Amino acid sequence: MQKPLVDNSTSNSAISHTITSSHALITSTDINLALIGVGISILIGVFLVYRRR
Repeated sequence: MQKPLVDNSTSNSAISHTITSSHALITSTDINLALIGVGISILIGVFLVYRRR
């Protein structure tokens, strides 16, 4: 009875670790996309202001 419990807990921790790492990856990707979007919008704003002068 003990062996299945150990195997189950090991697989559960592996699954939770995979979920955590994938979640961290998704979060960092979202942050990178947000930074890129902000940078592009700033560049467009600067370009429009520079063009008006």
